Amino acid sequence: MCNLYIDKNKISQKFASNFDEYFAKYLPLLQSFINDGLIIITINEIRVEQKARLLIRYICISFYAYMKQNLNQQCFSRVI
Repeated sequence: MCNLYIDKNKISQKFASNFDEYFAKYLPLLQSFINDGLIIITINEIRVEQKARLLIRYICISFYAYMKQNLNQQCFSRVI
């Protein structure tokens, strides 16, 4: 999160899986961020633009299955 960057190849190698296949159901959730120019997705990376730094936690929720199931419950740490 701090680097605003994911190297999909490194993740795929580290966990012996294909990043795009493993996260296939989550990647479409990022489309609104892409449309707003907040993130860029390429074949090799996902990069969060500097202007979206304050939204990084909200962007990461797209990949957090437990959080998606409990969005209506109060969180310990809130997004602005």
